[in-house]
Amino acid sequence: MKQIIVGHGMDLSELPPDRTIPVLIASVLVLLSTTLYFLIAPLILLILKFKNRKKQLELEDKRFNFYYSMLILCGTTTVLNNLICITRIMMNKFRTFAEVKPHLY
Repeated sequence: MKQIIVGHGMDLSELPPDRTIPVLIASVLVLLSTTLYFLIAPLILLILKFKNRKKQLELEDKRFNFYYSMLILCGTTTVLNNLICITRIMMNKFRTFAEVKPHLY
């Protein structure tokens, strides 16, 4: 037997050979660490900005800080979008695709 159909069409099947339990655990650890990073990093950036606001930076440093801050902002926005989507799906598992679609773009 390869697949079992349960209840509302959820499929349970064997893991593919390249997806072993250690690989899945490592994937979850990477997911958790990046999620924590993108939730904590904006707070640290704000604290450092207020702490070093009187300090004069060279143009290259300002440019690097701007790009770094924008990357952090993009990652944080993506993480928050995913968390909102997961929360909405967990609150009502029979959501339509039209309700989830704005989170996918």
